[in-house]
Amino acid sequence: MLQKLKIPALGIGAVLALFLLVYEPLSYTPPATDGLPASFEQFYAARLAESEAHQARPNNEERLVRFSPGPTPFAILAIHGFGASRGEMEYTVDRIAAHFQANTYYMRLPGHGTNMDDHASVTFEDYLDSAELALAMMPKLGERIVVVGSSTGALLGTHLASRYPDRVAALIVASPLYEFRTPAAVLFYIPGAMPLAELALGEIRDASWREDPEDRLRPGYNDYWLTQQKLRATLPLSNLRRYIVNDTTFGRISSPVLMFYYYRDEDHQDQTVNVQAMLERFSQLGRLTTSNALNRAVAIEDGHHILLSQYVRTDKERILSESIQFLEEVKQESADAAAIP
Repeated sequence: MLQKLKIPALGIGAVLALFLLVYEPLSYTPPATDGLPASFEQFYAARLAESEAHQARPNNEERLVRFSPGPTPFAILAIHGFGASRGEMEYTVDRIAAHFQANTYYMRLPGHGTNMDDHASVTFEDYLDSAELALAMMPKLGERIVVVGSSTGALLGTHLASRYPDRVAALIVASPLYEFRTPAAVLFYIPGAMPLAELALGEIRDASWREDPEDRLRPGYNDYWLTQQKLRATLPLSNLRRYIVNDTTFGRISSPVLMFYYYRDEDHQDQTVNVQAMLERFSQLGRLTTSNALNRAVAIEDGHHILLSQYVRTDKERILSESIQFLEEVKQESADAAAIP
């Protein structure tokens, strides 16, 4: 879980001015997919071998759930968030998958589920590559691909839906990282600023729960999150957000999108990502193509930044019912379109 960063307020204006002077655009070239394995099982085995080589913690590795040996009508690609693992979303996604009998693949993002050094070693391109390669394999699991992402995973899912509208049949995002809640995050966009940030904030950031006044934390949480992280691991995360979040990305998304976000009132809302930015970006969906009539944003009042996990108490009954209804409508829309002569 990404906690708020604190820097002196008087420095924000100077930081923003410096950012405008030294801003460096980011570029990315998608990986080649012509050498991918012939079967999903081969791809999965290679990913598991990599997790084992990096000594991934138990149940932090990838997971494949099959309801059929062949492709199912829906297949789900599940992408967890920064510092997390599949424990961030298994509880909810398992139930959605069971309802639709959908083959499902839980990714392990690069550098995750192992240790601080691995976590800090990845680049924003590594994150993009891992999501792109997984999506390229998903047609072997299902006819129509549903991407479900939480936080940073939702950011990656947004990228996939924008770049590959013909592959992503539907997108479900929970607490998408479209903008950090704290403006101090702009520090990480400035080339060479990380040593100064480490000097001011320390080299290690504590991402554990500091307080839980609403009794949301459940036993087992620490087994699925890297709660001690190197501060420099936030730099590729910031670059990933900066690369993906722009008007063009959201304007190109024509697939139906269901977005969940935690908001009860001004005092009870997501403390990690900016809710207003989520809603503004949601309103831009499809502006360059056609906005999908099935799009909807759902506020979860009994919530948290982490919405889908069994290890954090949230209104999962509402999340599950909304998700199932949404995908039933996606399925019906597809059936109606196929019936048109």
